[in-house]
Amino acid sequence: MIPDVSGARALAHVREICERFGSRPAGSEKERKAAEHIAARFREFGLSEVVIEPFPCLTWDYSRASLTVAGAEIPCLPVAHSPATPAGGIEAELVYLERASDIDLARVPLAGKIGLLSTLYGDDSERLRRLMDSGLAAVILVDDRLPFDWTVAVGVPAQWIRLLSIPMVSIPYRHAWEIVRNGAQRARLEVATRVREAESQNVVGVVPGSDPTAGDILLTCHHDTVMNAVGAEDNGSGVACVLELARAFAGSRPRRTLRFVACGCEEQLSEGSKEYVLRHRDEMPGAQFVLNTDSVGGWMGQNEVTVSGCPEMYRWLEGAQQATGFSAKLLDQVSPYSDHFPFTAVGVPGIWVHRTNCAGGRFFHHSALDTPDVLSPGVLDATLRFQARLLNDLAHAEELPFPRAVPDAQREVIARFWRDLYGVADQGDGAAPIR
Repeated sequence: MIPDVSGARALAHVREICERFGSRPAGSEKERKAAEHIAARFREFGLSEVVIEPFPCLTWDYSRASLTVAGAEIPCLPVAHSPATPAGGIEAELVYLERASDIDLARVPLAGKIGLLSTLYGDDSERLRRLMDSGLAAVILVDDRLPFDWTVAVGVPAQWIRLLSIPMVSIPYRHAWEIVRNGAQRARLEVATRVREAESQNVVGVVPGSDPTAGDILLTCHHDTVMNAVGAEDNGSGVACVLELARAFAGSRPRRTLRFVACGCEEQLSEGSKEYVLRHRDEMPGAQFVLNTDSVGGWMGQNEVTVSGCPEMYRWLEGAQQATGFSAKLLDQVSPYSDHFPFTAVGVPGIWVHRTNCAGGRFFHHSALDTPDVLSPGVLDATLRFQARLLNDLAHAEELPFPRAVPDAQREVIARFWRDLYGVADQGDGAAPIR
């Protein structure tokens, strides 16, 4: 029997996390307190082996971010972990570099200037390296997925932080549009940032299985946020789903062990999930499936399920959709931007459940607009019923409804992301960080 789950209870979890802890950047005291809160809830629900596993990370904050173009103050946010400007700031010629291609960078001399891009740096570290080595004094970025007039937080993968050698800020799309349209010639930028060593954490709780040879099912989420948001949807919603499923299944007697993992440091590209996989690499051959929830529950939009699995998994997911009435688009693609990815990189099939409401993802993504008001208890309820069906199927079945395999067609792409974005040398049981 599938346990009852409640979107209203999930939304109450979101509100409590946002109101008590607010913004929770990796390595911050608020992230740590949120982790302790999740651990306390796991214990309250009756999960066993509840533990907080700390790991080192870099954290950052800023005390000033000021950009003036043509005499007008432009809203801006420092790119996470980028360096500060010299005392007094930088005033220089402003040059528009479009997407910072090799042609764009070679068009005019760049030494000492401030470059404006109409996009982000992409997923190619060499492109970011070329930008840092271009001679520019500073860089202004735009998240062109979100063409609005509010600021959007921007960061880089943890493995790329060492590349950041010049100040960078992000500005709203609409402000960038006006700067370029008006042909602004100069800019003045002043940012005061601080990067330091800190500690993040993963939180683990277990519902033990009756058959130790049947393997584990993992449910994951992340509890950290970007600097400028309380992160109701990203990812208070995922934490809430994990908590509600943990509560619902805590008293069950599953055949397979259920492991609930709330990861830290996801906003530096799933560092917590990577840390969990590498720390528990000896256990990964027994992991049968990972279900990651990140950014669900918005009032309007479409549900999406990114799938790393075989055709039999697709058919099983489609059956669960039909049984629960959960409308979602199944995506046969590799995405390195979610906590399921490190598991699939070492051969564990799985899915990432999320929801979009515009071409760029969610219009409130990584902004101060990401508050509990963007979440619908009804949508959360539908999402949870689908997830509870999946979890119940896997927890009790004599045999899994699909082979434990990640498609060969995805393996080459996975390996490239695992190395280039995560800094891990290889796949499988021998996976280890690149030093």
